[in-house]
Amino acid sequence: MKTSGDKNKIKTEGQILVSHIIDVAKNNDIPEARPVWTKLLPQKLTLSSLENEYEISRAFNNDQWQEVNEDLKIVVGLLDRPELQKQEPFVLDFTNNGHQILFGAPSSGKTTFLQTAVLSAAMSYTPEQLQFLIFDFGSGSMRTFEDLPHTLMVANSKKQDKLQEAEEFLLNELDRRNNLFEAQRVSTIAAYKKVSGKNLPFIIVAIDNIMVIKNQFSDMMDSIVKIASEGGGLGIYILATSSGSSIFKLDDYIKSKHALELTDISEYRSLVGAPSKKAPEKFPGRGFTQGALEFQTALCATGETEADIVMNLRNICLAMREAWSGNSASLEEEKTRDIDISELETS
Repeated sequence: MKTSGDKNKIKTEGQILVSHIIDVAKNNDIPEARPVWTKLLPQKLTLSSLENEYEISRAFNNDQWQEVNEDLKIVVGLLDRPELQKQEPFVLDFTNNGHQILFGAPSSGKTTFLQTAVLSAAMSYTPEQLQFLIFDFGSGSMRTFEDLPHTLMVANSKKQDKLQEAEEFLLNELDRRNNLFEAQRVSTIAAYKKVSGKNLPFIIVAIDNIMVIKNQFSDMMDSIVKIASEGGGLGIYILATSSGSSIFKLDDYIKSKHALELTDISEYRSLVGAPSKKAPEKFPGRGFTQGALEFQTALCATGETEADIVMNLRNICLAMREAWSGNSASLEEEKTRDIDISELETS
């Protein structure tokens, strides 16, 4: 007498046929067909896991520095490309797309995104290739990057003299670079380096919560707009986060926009071109970039708790500073540096 268990073990003709096809494919080394749908984006990942899976080139590896990248492109997470049936690193391409801004509601992961971007950039370019000027109007967690050899200054609203100092430096640097480029008759940083044969570092102006500048320091906002309008070709780029969808006059100069979870779902359409009522999954660090492509922000460091991540992040920054044997970035040194007349001489 057959039991119900015996009936469950009986294969259908379809199951037998599928098993036979699988066996034939294996015996003839026929690779599996590409799946129609890619796997879902992970809810959590780290920069180190991306590096291991996608072999991302880094300037800092195993306590050593070397120049491996030229164009300013920064990996910050994983991007889903369903139309191509694949996932790939999510890259902020400053060289081709200019300034970048991330929008998001409170606690959506904006500061985490900025931390990841700064650390990823620092690991991808030497302090001679890249410098940071950081405005920390968030929780204060961006101060960890003071330990990087790339960092000129971390300024915040508690010390307005430092804000003014940072603003003056940026405006003076714009003028200096305009003069250098005019002397060499070039319009881009890549052309300047090639024609002059001299080094000129990229500068990323990282701003956590740019709405503070808009609402509390309106005069300084005019300077930020000037940087946005002139800085891109000179190698000075803005990377900002914002809790509001309107960034005043900056809208005309920042085309690369990304959005984490937003309070008003209709804003995805105007910011990243998402179809009506479409929103990313509600995971911290999950968002849309241009074309409504979904991405997951990578964590800058590993750790089970926030405290672990902060500690590991600081250790990475200190390790980079310790391994760097050249001159570290310093706003004071840049301000007092004498202008080399030969910089203004044409080739």
